[in-house]
Amino acid sequence: MLAALLSIEAVAVLAAVILSGLALAGNGAKSEADGVALLVCVVIGFLWVGAAAAGAWLAASWMRGLATVWQLVQLAVAAGAFEDLIGGAGLGVALLVLGLVGLGLLFTPQVTRAVGRRPEASVDDAPRR
Repeated sequence: MLAALLSIEAVAVLAAVILSGLALAGNGAKSEADGVALLVCVVIGFLWVGAAAAGAWLAASWMRGLATVWQLVQLAVAAGAFEDLIGGAGLGVALLVLGLVGLGLLFTPQVTRAVGRRPEASVDDAPRR
């Protein structure tokens, strides 16, 4: 379920990348430098959540950090939406719900077991000759 949620979020951020690129190409940005900076930030966000989604599908232990940071960033963007800095209250509610659900899923026993660190064989555990 977490992998599916992260994949949906990645698709949504990809849509934001496309829309930001189209707005920049159509001179929708007040400042070209601001538009490029926003586009770069959204692309970085897409790469981040895409890596987290891939890690979740692979049940990799490293994905928990990526996914946790992503959900916290999402909550921060939701706060900005409630302040009418971006989107509006509707977007803020959607991001708030997704961020809280994502954080909740990250700490369920199923996810913890699936992506928990697996003990690696050490030199001391090697069979003796």
